[in-house]
Amino acid sequence: MAPAPEGPRPLRRRLGGCLRPSRNAAQVGGRLRPDRRGPGRRPLSRRQARRAREGADRFPGGHPERIGQVNGGSPTLSEEGRRDLLGLARATIEARFRGEPPPRLASDRAETFGEPRAVFVTLRIGERLRGCIGTLAPEGDLSRAVPRFAIRAAFEDPRFPALSEPELPECTIEISVLTPPRAIGSPEEIQIGRDGLILEFGGRRSLLLPQVATEWGFDRTTFLAELSRKAGLPPEAWRQAEARLWSFQAEVFSEEERRPV
Repeated sequence: MAPAPEGPRPLRRRLGGCLRPSRNAAQVGGRLRPDRRGPGRRPLSRRQARRAREGADRFPGGHPERIGQVNGGSPTLSEEGRRDLLGLARATIEARFRGEPPPRLASDRAETFGEPRAVFVTLRIGERLRGCIGTLAPEGDLSRAVPRFAIRAAFEDPRFPALSEPELPECTIEISVLTPPRAIGSPEEIQIGRDGLILEFGGRRSLLLPQVATEWGFDRTTFLAELSRKAGLPPEAWRQAEARLWSFQAEVFSEEERRPV
């Protein structure tokens, strides 16, 4: 269990930036331009830069409570479905390196994923974060959403240089399929290891996946403090009467679980 951090900067360094603050559009454009050239990275197109600035914390219409109208059932995926999605994510990145069109599942397999779901795709090399992009707004069924966010996590995460081809074999791909957010009124409703959190306050928003609290040994108060810091707010901002909190759950699965020991 990792010790609780002394402040946001040490934690962000150790997590490779996965607690990056969400900022207003004007602030992002002026201070954290994702289209600025980094080591080994070509400048993003205008469209890519805009999408990167949106980051992983996008809400349909700006209201997390509306997501449940689109993403209601949230059935558990079968083992075969999980395997299909992980294979599709990797094959899509491999196809990009070869300059080929992205692969598609056969229509009978794609149909098994049903209604749109909110999803995040994470890339890691060992314990180090290498890219993580997703959305709370369901955008097509998972057989279409997962490849799209796999590409974005690999090549468009503004916190990292684009993934290089030699790095791909070292990467582990993880997929988090989210349930609809639910408004919470008290920290006592939060269950560490089960719940991810969304905060909205003062025109800022942030999101932390459930596994962040588990991996770093957070209690409820620390989890909420880091959620506030990710939004670029003081650690106690979540306590303000105007702050709005939502919880959600995630079905998380990765290639690491399927590798022989």
